[in-house]
Amino acid sequence: MVAGEFLVPGIGEAYLGRRLAVALTVAAIAGTCRLARETGVLPYAAFGAGLSVLLILWVYPPTTRLLWPLLPLAVAGVLRQARHIAGLARSSLSRGRSDRAVGMITMLALIFIALPWAVRSWGSVSGSIPELLETDRHLYMETQPAREWIRANVPNDAVVLAYFDAMLYLETGRRATRVSLDLNAKVQTLIDEAADPAPFMRSAGIRYLLVTPSDFHADFSGDSINAPAEIRKRQRASPAFETLWSRGDYAVLRLR
Repeated sequence: MVAGEFLVPGIGEAYLGRRLAVALTVAAIAGTCRLARETGVLPYAAFGAGLSVLLILWVYPPTTRLLWPLLPLAVAGVLRQARHIAGLARSSLSRGRSDRAVGMITMLALIFIALPWAVRSWGSVSGSIPELLETDRHLYMETQPAREWIRANVPNDAVVLAYFDAMLYLETGRRATRVSLDLNAKVQTLIDEAADPAPFMRSAGIRYLLVTPSDFHADFSGDSINAPAEIRKRQRASPAFETLWSRGDYAVLRLR
């Protein structure tokens, strides 16, 4: 179903949308297999199969952001399968009345799938993706002083606990990791776990913690939208840490 939500953002929010997401996922797989068999071009399809297996075994859920490498393959697969179904529908139109009815229903179903795909995809391209990029650009610029301080003052062999661990590693060369929350747990349990990372850091040999206002932004929503601010406040006030550097809502802490 994740692949269907990837192709049509937000499609899985309703019951009918979830069923359609499953149908799109099946169509993407079937169309990809059909393309590989017809063209004999196997490397990309083999990569897609391998990545899918890896995502099933991965420690994180296979969210849409992990599927970006497969977007061209998934789109090609859906379009190829849609062309195949449309061909079957066209051939049905030239037969008896019952076959024509089946063909018309199939054509309408394809249109029903294509319209929300086109509308939502345009909304993503014209709105959601630019907003996401601007948010990431703002975060990058705002955290630059913290990264510069870490690069200049944190030992080369140190490990930093940071929500945006990949960006920190690429910019500073310091190894970084993040806390993985069990999103099936109660909200207060998640808040308490995230607000007190000291036990995890001691067990993993981590001494430094980077705190930013964007930490855990993707882990809480709705009634718990203020949880990240509470987590940040409790982290900075914890006696388990000392503040080495701070600027506004950004701080670098060290485990005592």
